[in-house]
Amino acid sequence: MPVPKVYAWWSRAQESPVKAEYIIMEKAKGVLLQSVYDDLDLKERWMLVQAIAKYQQSWSEASFEKYGSLYYETDPQYATPKETSPRQNERTRSSGFTIGPTAGVEWNQYETLQVEFDRGPCKSLVLGNINYIY
Repeated sequence: MPVPKVYAWWSRAQESPVKAEYIIMEKAKGVLLQSVYDDLDLKERWMLVQAIAKYQQSWSEASFEKYGSLYYETDPQYATPKETSPRQNERTRSSGFTIGPTAGVEWNQYETLQVEFDRGPCKSLVLGNINYIY
């Protein structure tokens, strides 16, 4: 999957000169699908759908033991808990990162910020009888 190159990033808002997390990356190559979709013929649309399906297939084959966002494992508040499986510990510790609360916009904006709930890391996205699978 094409991924833009990251030039700079900062995850610790309080230590940042702008007091916010940021990421600066190259502009993604290509054009907005909505700007060309109406001009595609049926065969081109079918090829596009197949290409998107291949990306989705590879994403669905990825396996994660927890849902959340990546943080430095050296940040004490995000240290990998001891109850995590040895396999997960090994992978996370060797990478220098760990999984902590989700930083996703849908969980951390407007009215959602006023609601007290566990933002993770979670072993599943089931809250009550609502499934949050994206």
